[in-house]
Amino acid sequence: MKLNRKPVYFYYKGIQIIPTNQWEVDGDSGTVQFIDAINVRTGREMTGLPAKKIVVSKIHVLPNKEEVNGKIS
Repeated sequence: MKLNRKPVYFYYKGIQIIPTNQWEVDGDSGTVQFIDAINVRTGREMTGLPAKKIVVSKIHVLPNKEEVNGKIS
């Protein structure tokens, strides 16, 4: 039996990431989930990303413009 799995891509503010760890914090307004991930382009570790801001896509978006210091060049 062959599984027909399509790859899933994760993005945080337009940056493609690979999630490595997920953790939760209990607060007054409920439980908040955070994700630790690795930036695919640079290989740097990103910690404490809010799970609500992570975009999961089955389509790989190739960036045609580089974002530097918050500005698209």
